[in-house]
Amino acid sequence: MGPRPLLILALSLAGCGEPVLPDAPERPPFTPAPAAERPAPSGRYLTARLLEPTALRAAPGGRALHPLAVRTEFGSRRVLGVTARRDGWLRVIAPERPNGRAGWIPERRARLGGTDVSLHVDRSARALTVRRDGRVVRRFPIAVGRPGTPTPTGRFAVTDKLHPDRADSPYGCCALA
Repeated sequence: MGPRPLLILALSLAGCGEPVLPDAPERPPFTPAPAAERPAPSGRYLTARLLEPTALRAAPGGRALHPLAVRTEFGSRRVLGVTARRDGWLRVIAPERPNGRAGWIPERRARLGGTDVSLHVDRSARALTVRRDGRVVRRFPIAVGRPGTPTPTGRFAVTDKLHPDRADSPYGCCALA
């Protein structure tokens, strides 16, 4: 299996969104089961797929910071990385927040999931490592930013898998948002 199919498979398993299919029928509305009846999500990293629009908040029940739609700006289902749970609230990583800052959403507005797949970037080695259950699955060479436009550091979540229309795209065959 070549590097591209393996990376796409890893990202698909990571729950980072669904591709938008032009003629895909809309799914019927989803009514989540009560929390007591839901199975516990499996995986080392917790994810939250939005079920309805909500506000990203500064703290549980706090001031609204940004509206969050069910789909990302690129059309994928919005799936957020969860970093904490507290009394019916989820602390999530969202692109609407500045680097390193999390926000909060009500747990009832999301469907919890989990993944054991993670991506780790080593800027000095210019390498991306895909891990499953903490074990290295694959390594890829990557490009990094330059002075003035450096590659950011910190914890991030993949929101979309993008496939540029042009073969000569500076992003190559694909890009992760």
